[in-house]
Amino acid sequence: MITRVRYFAGQLLSAADFETEQSYVIERFRRLNRWLHGWGIVGGLQVSGGHGEIVVAPGLAMDCVGNEIEVDQPTRLPVSGTGRICYVTLAFIDREMDPLPGFSDSPATESLAESRVEEDGELALSPADPAIAHPAVRRSDPCGRPHPIAIARLVRLASRWRLDPFFRPGRARSWRAALQ
Repeated sequence: MITRVRYFAGQLLSAADFETEQSYVIERFRRLNRWLHGWGIVGGLQVSGGHGEIVVAPGLAMDCVGNEIEVDQPTRLPVSGTGRICYVTLAFIDREMDPLPGFSDSPATESLAESRVEEDGELALSPADPAIAHPAVRRSDPCGRPHPIAIARLVRLASRWRLDPFFRPGRARSWRAALQ
């Protein structure tokens, strides 16, 4: 259940009220994304290999919570490791940033507080597919728990990593597919 602020004339608003309002909008979008689209790649995010690195093209994905994860520019990721298989994963992260002075409960005390939250995606290499323990029946059904999504699988052949052409990453359901 999500709640929103009910405004009225003369109401005194605090930071908690504005946080509740933001949470309401964020949770509504997450719920819509989970129920309509599931999780996985929405578009883009092609992975190509090079010498000791991979390149992930720009694109958009959704995680099981319903967070939208965008990679807005080609991103290089060095490939190393000792296993025979590894997965290229993408996870939603948010970072607090831009500290500004503020006042605490005591008017005489000034403190710094982060004034912005940056939402981003974090690419990484993982020895296991995060969807292996996924409880859903279909691969694209959301579990509602935050975890990275695998966008590619790499296989070590001799001393080189290669993209596994048989790996099929999770794909978010599209409204276009529903129309066909």
